[in-house]
Amino acid sequence: MKLIQAWKDSLKTLLPKNLKLFSLVTLKAIVECYKVLLRYWWWFILLLGAVTIFKVWLWYGVINRSSFVLTYGAKKFLGVSILVWPDMALAVLSQLFIFIVCLATRPSVTKKDVNYFTSYLPYFCYVFILLLPMGLPFFFRHCLLLKLFNSLAVFYAYWFIILLWLTATSPVFIFFLLFLLDSDKRPKQFVLSFYRSFKMIIYNYPLCWLLVVGFYCIGYVVYYGMSLQMPSIALQQSQTEAWSREIEMMLESTIGFLKVLLSPIPICIFANIYIKKLHEQFDLYFTQPNQEKQ
Repeated sequence: MKLIQAWKDSLKTLLPKNLKLFSLVTLKAIVECYKVLLRYWWWFILLLGAVTIFKVWLWYGVINRSSFVLTYGAKKFLGVSILVWPDMALAVLSQLFIFIVCLATRPSVTKKDVNYFTSYLPYFCYVFILLLPMGLPFFFRHCLLLKLFNSLAVFYAYWFIILLWLTATSPVFIFFLLFLLDSDKRPKQFVLSFYRSFKMIIYNYPLCWLLVVGFYCIGYVVYYGMSLQMPSIALQQSQTEAWSREIEMMLESTIGFLKVLLSPIPICIFANIYIKKLHEQFDLYFTQPNQEKQ
C-alpha cells in the first residue's frame, strides 16, 4: 500500500500546477549547470566531441576499406585491435563527463570552482569500477570460462545492456552518483548508494519510466528525422555511394556531439527529482538516529 501511494505521489509531479514549478526550477538548474561547465570544462566538452568524431571516422574508414585505417586497425595493443581503444576511451570519457555534470548540478555550499571539482575527481574510481565489465569481453574472449562471448549476439546484447545502464538518461546511474557524492564516499557507501538508487527507482517507478521513455522517444525522432534528410542531401550533391557514406558519417558525428552537448539536460532533470524525493521520502533512504536506538 505504501508503494502504491508513493507511485501516486510521484505522478503528482506531472500535474500542471506542480509541473510548472518543477519545470522552472529545472530550467534554472540547467542554465546554472551549463554556466559552470562552459566556464571550467569547455575544453573537456571539445575533447569528448573530438574523440566521438574520431571514432566515427575510424569505423567508417573500415566500412569504406580505407587502406590507412585498415593498416592502422590491424595493429593490436594488449591483444586488442587498436580500432577498439577509441571506443573504450570514449566510454571512460563519457562517464567522467556525466560524473562532472552531477558535480556541477548537485546542491553544494562549496563554491563550484577548480578546487571543488578536483577534490571530488578521485571518487571517479568508483565509476571506473563499473566500467571494467565493459572491457571483459575484449580481454577475455579467448578464455575457456567466457566462450559465451564468442557469440556476437550475446556479446552485443551484453554491451547494449551495460551502455544502456551507464548513460545520462539512466535514473539508476544518476541517482547512484548523487547518493555517492552526498555520502562520506567510503567503500561501504558504494554498495549503499546502489541500494538507495534502486530503492528510489522502485518508489518513483512511474515517473522515472515516463521520463526515460520520453527521452528515448525524443532521441529516436531526432535521429531518424535527421536520417531522412541524408538521402535527399546525397542526391542533391551526387549519386555516388561514397558521397552518401560521407553524409552518413557527418550525421553520426553530429548526433554524437549533440549527445555530449545535451546530456546535462536529463541529468539536471533527474537531479531535481532526486532532491525533491529525498526531501519528501528521506526516511526511506536514511535511518534516523532515534530509529537505530529502537
